[in-house]
Amino acid sequence: MFTTHFADSRPHQTTTLSLLGVRQEQDETLQTFIDRFSKVALRTPYLNQEMILLCIALTLKPGPFANNVYLHPPTSMHELKLRAADYIRMKEMQTLHMKFCNNYTPSTATPP
Repeated sequence: MFTTHFADSRPHQTTTLSLLGVRQEQDETLQTFIDRFSKVALRTPYLNQEMILLCIALTLKPGPFANNVYLHPPTSMHELKLRAADYIRMKEMQTLHMKFCNNYTPSTATPP
């Protein structure tokens, strides 16, 4: 009776299926998602590298990075994180470029 009463208070172990529930939110950055996903994966027993890579590919939001992962599956989390860093840098540069272009006013001086 005691065990039944307090069964819900024990910590729940994450499973491979739990990883599929960790999805990238629409407004969530790639870096934030990978960090959040990695934390859950570390708490999940009996995972191998291949299973982690498959789960993360299935839970990415659609877009250029996900397409790249589908076309050229990474062989390790290290490779995936290196590729993600490239996409994160690209996104930051696009944002900076758009900000610069929106604030751009052509000069009226004529070149010599």
